Amino acid sequence: MTGKAVIFLRTGVVREPNSHDAMDSTLVAYTKLDNWFLAGVVSLLHPLVDKIVISRLQKGVETVNRLGIAMRQDPQRVLSEATNPPPLPEAQVAFLRNALSTNLDAEKGRPHHRSFP
Repeated sequence: MTGKAVIFLRTGVVREPNSHDAMDSTLVAYTKLDNWFLAGVVSLLHPLVDKIVISRLQKGVETVNRLGIAMRQDPQRVLSEATNPPPLPEAQVAFLRNALSTNLDAEKGRPHHRSFP
């Protein structure tokens, strides 16, 4: 089966009621199959395929979210793990240190200055 697919993923940071950052994501996929019969079958199955793809992507996003919550709860352990052998590159450790201290500053009411590596 041959064809083409285009997937758009739009993400944005939103503030949860508990003042934590969260992600809002929108996924749109377009497909074009070269076989007209299979294209018709796929168009009938489109809602089912959408649900499967979204549920699998959502599992990954939820895992990352749980990791972020764990990192916010124990920032010292994160920094310790980042510097244990084999250590992360210094730029990534500096980013983690900044992000984790930013989280602590935000909880104390200080403004944060975020930059991504």
